Formats: sequence, C-alpha cells, structure tokens
Amino acid sequence: MNRRTFLSRGAVLVTMGTSAGDCVPLDDAALNPCENGACPGEDATAALQLCHDICVRNGGGRIVIDRPLLCTSVTERGGLWTTLEFWGDDITLQFQGEGSLEFPRGDLQNYRPMIVGGMAKLGSQARKITTQRCVDAVVHPIEGPLQAGASVVPLADTRHYRAGDIVYLRTGQLLSKLQTEPDAELAKVRAVRDSALELEGPLAKPYQQEFDLSDGRTSPRAHGSPAPYGIVNVSDRVTRNFTMINPVIRASGALQLLSIWSVWGFRSDGGTLTFGNNGVGSRDSRFVHWNTPLVHTGRVPGSYALAPSTGCSDWDVVWDVRSPTFTFLHIHEGVARSRFRGRLRLGGEGGKGPGLSIAARAYDIDIQKLDIDTGNSDQAAIIVRDDVMGGVHFHDLSVRNRSTIGSAIRIDTPQGVTFSKPPVFPGANRVLKTAIRKV
Repeated sequence: MNRRTFLSRGAVLVTMGTSAGDCVPLDDAALNPCENGACPGEDATAALQLCHDICVRNGGGRIVIDRPLLCTSVTERGGLWTTLEFWGDDITLQFQGEGSLEFPRGDLQNYRPMIVGGMAKLGSQARKITTQRCVDAVVHPIEGPLQAGASVVPLADTRHYRAGDIVYLRTGQLLSKLQTEPDAELAKVRAVRDSALELEGPLAKPYQQEFDLSDGRTSPRAHGSPAPYGIVNVSDRVTRNFTMINPVIRASGALQLLSIWSVWGFRSDGGTLTFGNNGVGSRDSRFVHWNTPLVHTGRVPGSYALAPSTGCSDWDVVWDVRSPTFTFLHIHEGVARSRFRGRLRLGGEGGKGPGLSIAARAYDIDIQKLDIDTGNSDQAAIIVRDDVMGGVHFHDLSVRNRSTIGSAIRIDTPQGVTFSKPPVFPGANRVLKTAIRKV
C-alpha cells in the first residue's frame, strides 16, 4: 500500500525515520503500522491504534505486523490500565516474518495491555468493563423461566428489538460462593413476534430469577451491579469477528495479557502468547476459536493461562500450555456448551490448585482430549467442583501427577460428570476421587 492510498483512508501520517520502502509490501486492503511511524524500539501504540481506527471507518480491515513492535503507552479505563483497545468489527491482526508485539510495562497494579471487546464502542463514559457490561442499557424482564435448548424468549415489550440484534440474557443470580456474576449468554434475534423473541439457535443453559429483593439488588452482597432477570439489547457494545493470525505477543509484567470481552466471533491460530502472570481472560463472548500456544514465564506461579467466564459459550479451544512453574486452565462462572482439547506441561512449583479447574456453574463442557502433566505439584491435576451445573464430559484423558498426598483427579459433584473411557495415569499417582457412582 502506498502513501497516497494510506492517506486517502483518513490517516494522519507521522514519519519517525521509517519509510514505506522499509516495510514488507502489502496489498491495498492491508494497513501496516510502520507506515504510520512505528519504529522498532520506540512506542508503536499510537500507530497501531490509528490502524485500528481506520479499519473501523472502513467497516473492517487487516493490520499486518511484520517487525518487532514495542507498546509502552497506557490509558486508564474504569479502574484498570490498558494499552491497545480493539473494538471494531471484522478486523484481522496478522503477524508475519519477524512481526511481534511486546508490552514491557510492569509497574501498574491492574494492567491489561490488550483488550478486544465491544464495550469501548460506548465511549469514555461507559468503559467500566470489569464490573458492569450492561451499563446504561435497559433490562427487559423475561416472562418466566427458560430451559436449555429454548429458542423463544417471551417478553411483554418487544419494541426495542429487531432481527439481527445481539442480545444478552442474564439470570440476575449470584453464583455459588457469593460471586457477583450472573449466569448469562449472548444470542442473536432471528425474528420479533408480538410478545416474544425468536433466537437463532437454542440457548446453551437454563435461566430463571433466583433472587427478588425490593431494592432491585439480587443479593445483599451485590452493591455495585444490580442484575435483574431479563434480556438486554447489546448490539451497540459487541465486537463482531476479530481474528489473529500467528500472533507473537509478550507481556511479562501485566496482570492479564489479553482480555476478550463482549465479542461475537473471535479466532486465533498459530503464533505464541508469552505471559508472566495471567494469560487470556474472557467474559460475554461467543463463538471463540483458540489455537495459539500459551507460554507462562513462571514469573507469578499459580496464575491462569486461559480463563473463559461469565457469558461465554460455544468455545472451541485447542490447549498447548507450558510453564516452568505453575499455571492453570480455568473454566468457571457459567461457561457453557464448549469443547476443549490439547496438552498442559508444568514444572509444578508454586501450584495452589489444579491444572484444570471446572467450577462455578459451568454447563455442558466437553473435554475431548487432554494430556496433562502437573510436574511436582502436590495438588490434584483436575478438579470438577461441586458448584458446576452439570454436563461435564471427559474422553481421551492422560493425567501425570506426582502428588503423594492427594488424588490425581477429584470430582466433587455427584451428578452430570461422565468419562467415555477410564483415564490413563502415566505417573505414580493414579487416584481418582469421585462423588459419582461409577466411572
């Protein structure tokens, strides 16, 4: 892409010693941050954010990173610090050659350098994305409970919806252990009836109001985010179709490298994400395909590598996780109708829990194939806790666990957990402690 084409798209070109001729040639559909002044060794944040903003104006686009880039600028967003915010629809972030992103900051307490999510569409007044994703939106009460598999949502007032809208269903309940997160999922409206919404496809889980306090709070513990049982039109705050190709991203000092929040369609293939504390966390995101290796440096043992949570459904994940100390996979806070497979290799030092934790009302989880080695950890390699909703299914399972004081696999719930065949235990610990009657 030449400078004339780049400028015709509304960009302000800032030259910092890097010319267009220094960059890998691209087609006219792609943007390269180095054409906007992104020089190796200098802060590339503004150049990358500008490429994103141009894609937004164009209704989508592709950003190509073909050399090592450093991002050091930070912005405060509702109690957290961030560097890059990608919220536009139909955007691809492609890494090629020696292309990489590094976020070297380690001096901020709540630093999440890269956020992909639609909440930023609302502007600076509504970016408290860590607490309330339906801020300033009207919650319309749902008439009666809904079963898993339902595709019709009865509503007294459907005037605020139309076909194609993305909606957010929420129970209003607190999860077990008094966590302030509702059961929730995203759905799309197929058709609007007089007193109901017809959805594109069935719901992943059941819904009903579980608390009814006169002041609108769902529990005495839910002070900041009242969550009535209902449905919300979130079409204005969801990112659609974000793709990463061969991403090479590093952030050793961040609290969480990548946040996927309020996304309908996310895909990552190839590359490597390297993190020192937490790797990837997600809320309110549907149709996520993840096939990028995750490498934990060991800087903060016991942190998570991948943690889908509230409002996440229809995930398809290939795990390839490594750590010289300890990191874990966390499926929690109502994740539903998702499948996982892959391997986990840990040193084991600093482990405070299992390598795989399934908890907090997770529902319809399919572990298709998992090869897990928790190293020298004295904790169980896999735990399914007693607060899951059910429907956790294990298939090809290989568990290497060296603990001499506990079980290799611990199933705390008496219902809804199945094994298609007995697990394989290559290590010394072959104990399966389970509350279910038969394995």
